[in-house]
Amino acid sequence: MISISVIIPVYNVENYLKKCVDSVLAQTFADYEVLLVDDGSTDTSGRLCDEYAQAYPCISVIHQLNKGLGGARNTGMAAAQGKYLLFLDSDDYLHPETLEICHAKAEQYDCDMVLFDLVGAYEDGSLGVKYTCAPVAENTPLEGEQLQPLVLVSSACNRLCKRDLFLRAQVSFPDRLWYEDLHTMPKLVPYLRSAYYYAEQPLYDYLQRSDSIMHTPDFNRTVAERLGAVTEIWEYYESRALTERYRTELEFLHLFHGFFLPVREMQAAYKSFPPYADALREALLSRVPTPLQNPYLAGMSAKERQMLRLFWGRKYRTVRLLSCLNKLLKKVKHVFAS
Repeated sequence: MISISVIIPVYNVENYLKKCVDSVLAQTFADYEVLLVDDGSTDTSGRLCDEYAQAYPCISVIHQLNKGLGGARNTGMAAAQGKYLLFLDSDDYLHPETLEICHAKAEQYDCDMVLFDLVGAYEDGSLGVKYTCAPVAENTPLEGEQLQPLVLVSSACNRLCKRDLFLRAQVSFPDRLWYEDLHTMPKLVPYLRSAYYYAEQPLYDYLQRSDSIMHTPDFNRTVAERLGAVTEIWEYYESRALTERYRTELEFLHLFHGFFLPVREMQAAYKSFPPYADALREALLSRVPTPLQNPYLAGMSAKERQMLRLFWGRKYRTVRLLSCLNKLLKKVKHVFAS
C-alpha cells in the first residue's frame, strides 16, 4: 500500500501549479502518490497536469467537469490508494519535510490524524500570519476529551488523515459551496481515536490571493453560506445525540466562524455591511444566548478578543479607526527602520 495520497484539486491555476506540485516532488519522504484533479479548467492547467503525469510515475491526473473544490477533493479521495490523505490546494505549497514529519508522528502514535500549522505566504515571497490550532494541546498524543477542541479546527489542508477515517464517519465534502472545509472537518472529530498536533514549525504555505473568497464582497452569499455551514454542523451533532458533549465547542465554532470571521472580512472589504453583521448576530443568539462567556475566548489573541467585543457592540467605526492607526504605525516604523 502507498503510504500517503496527496490530493490536489486544480482549477485555472496555470500561474501557481508548478510551484505547488514541485513542492511535493521535493519532499524528503518518497512513499506517496499525487492525484491531480483537473476540475474543468479553462486555462492551460489541465495540460500542465498531463505533462506532470507523463513525467513522473507517482503522479496521476483525473479530468472532470467542474464540481468545485469540495467535489474535486471527493474525486481524489475515491481514487486514492494511500493509507493517509493530505489535501493540498493548487496555489499553496508544502515545506520539504511535511510528509516525512507527519507520517513519522502518525506511525509512532498510531494516529488517525496529524495536524500542523500553516503560514500565510504572499506572491512576492514574503511570509505573513501563522495559522495555528490554538486550543489544541501541542506535541503530544491526544485521546478522549483532549480531541474535543479539534471541532474548532476547520481547515482541511493542515492535517494528514487516515483514509478510512472519512469512511468511518461517512463524511465527504459538499460540491460547489464556499467554506467546504467548515462543512466537513468538524464532523470527523467524534470518530477520532487519537490525534497529534505538531507545532514545532509550520509545514504548509497558504497563498494569500486578492481574488480569494475572503476578499470577495458578496455579502449575501457570505452570510448565507457561513450560516449554512455552521447550521449543518449543529444539525450533524444533534442527529447523533452529541450536542451536549460538544456544546462548548459548537458554541464557539458558531461564534468564531459564524460571526467573528465573516464580520471581520466584511468590515475590511466594504463599509455598508452592518445589516449583514446584524443578521449573523441574530442567528448566533438564536442558538447561543451568552456567546461572549465561552471559555475558548481565552485562546484568541488579545487583539482578536478586543475586535470581537467591538463587533458585538456594533462599534464598527472604532474598529476601522484602530485598523487605520495600526497600518499608519507600521508605515512609520518601516520608514524609521530603513
